[in-house]
Amino acid sequence: CVGACVCVCVLDNTDVLVGCHLVTNVHCALTFSSSTGEVTCFDCAKKKPLIATASKIDHTVRIWEVPTGQEVLCINTTAVLVLFTPDEEHVVTKSREDACIRVWSATTGVLEHVLTQHTSLVSAVVFSEDGRWMASAGEDALCCLWRVGTWQCAARLQGHTDVVWGLAIDKACTRVVSASMDHTALLWHLPHWEQPVASTAAAPGNRGVERGREIPAVAATTTTTASAAAAAAAATTT
Repeated sequence: CVGACVCVCVLDNTDVLVGCHLVTNVHCALTFSSSTGEVTCFDCAKKKPLIATASKIDHTVRIWEVPTGQEVLCINTTAVLVLFTPDEEHVVTKSREDACIRVWSATTGVLEHVLTQHTSLVSAVVFSEDGRWMASAGEDALCCLWRVGTWQCAARLQGHTDVVWGLAIDKACTRVVSASMDHTALLWHLPHWEQPVASTAAAPGNRGVERGREIPAVAATTTTTASAAAAAAAATTT
């Protein structure tokens, strides 16, 4: 984005080089413009023609209609991450001001849930492809699993000793991988709890959790930070 704008592009009359492939006929079709602050992050809804943007300068999260470029909702909050929930009825935000994750109605802008398991800034938030789970990671070396909808914490995954930067859920929605500044990547089995469970800590030797009890994590290995980040990215394609 440039300044306070986010641009959506479609095929037309300008050539653009993307990676190693030449994509032809691209131009800016719509500009979603906030006049009071730069756009720091955004997310695109997959089912509805909506885009969400966030600005830490003017302390807003805005939702826009793609066909018209019209702003349909403005939420007054500071955010450095905004994500649509899988049903696209809500947006989730995190900030650099506290350790909370906030869940807002994407229709009314009402704050409906404040998730408070982390004790330091949240560094990553991802959703499972089936829409049932949200995973979060923080600078407190903690990963949390949340049940989408009720927003109850189903598990606290404790195995890292430093900030967790990378987080991913595989496409089968059976495993979570976390990558940390402690030079490790941990692979956790994604549980299918009917009820929230208590905090479960990983033992020394890298362990995961399932159904509220500890089990050996699959291929939980010690690696370099670069390899850990690659492992997190790879989990989305397994």
